[in-house]
Amino acid sequence: MIQVYLKIRKKIKEVLLLSMMMMVVSCVKVRKEYYADGNIRVKGELTGDVLDGDYKSYYSDGTIESFGKFEMGRKVGKWKWYGINGEVELDAEYKNDKLNGDYIRYDTLGNKKVVGSFINNHKNGKFLEYYSNGNIESIQHYTLDTLEGIYKSYYEEGSLKMDAIMNKGIAVYFEKYNHSGKTIDSHNKIIVKPAGENSNGYNLILNGDISGFWKKQLILVHLDLITYSGYETLIAGTVIDKVFVLSKTPLGEINREEVKPILNFEFTNSEVSFKLDEVYSGKIVGMVLLSRKINGKNIDSSFPFELK
Repeated sequence: MIQVYLKIRKKIKEVLLLSMMMMVVSCVKVRKEYYADGNIRVKGELTGDVLDGDYKSYYSDGTIESFGKFEMGRKVGKWKWYGINGEVELDAEYKNDKLNGDYIRYDTLGNKKVVGSFINNHKNGKFLEYYSNGNIESIQHYTLDTLEGIYKSYYEEGSLKMDAIMNKGIAVYFEKYNHSGKTIDSHNKIIVKPAGENSNGYNLILNGDISGFWKKQLILVHLDLITYSGYETLIAGTVIDKVFVLSKTPLGEINREEVKPILNFEFTNSEVSFKLDEVYSGKIVGMVLLSRKINGKNIDSSFPFELK
């Protein structure tokens, strides 16, 4: 008898609970807006007159435009937007009506175009941009919308186009390459500073990624100011294994002469120290020669400097 009573009591509770849930559902208000032709434009759940719950918007032909959730009038959680043809345009996360979290924007073919993250509507962290073929177009790092740290851009086929280091949105170093990988422009690739006062020692800092270079060579040459008054630059290469001075004669002609360096050695790290054995009159010029293999070919990049 007691068992029958308990079963009946449990059944009554289940019925009451179901009835309460149905009442709650029936109390959910929904806002609907329509286009002039009668097709639905917006459908969103309300609490009072405020959007609160599931939300969807539609194009005039009835296809979905976006969907997500509101909490008392503010976007929250994951949202998704679509193009008119049904392709995904944007995936984004919101908190308190602001972009917070993962962010993915797509091109018209549905391929990823931009991947990154936001904090309170500000770009923050690593951002990747892609070409339509899937190759990376650029790698950027943000701190609250400001570019900081390593920045790289690439040609569409995948070769490096530019390597840079950003500080508060300004490139403190950059190096630009052509499609073959040869340096075509640079700024602050190398920095040479005296090791201390009244010293013949120097510290050389090489900015950027140097891991791909199989040879890193430092060359120093002493120039007589009279003989090389028209000094232009040094020329060196891993193939010829010689060092030349290019200078301009008083008549404007370019003269090339082989010279013997006072220092010529290879190094491995991005920072290297060196010292002159004696005090030289005249001018001390130098060059950092970087060599790497690209598609089986040796590519040399040279960075001349002058000791002050």
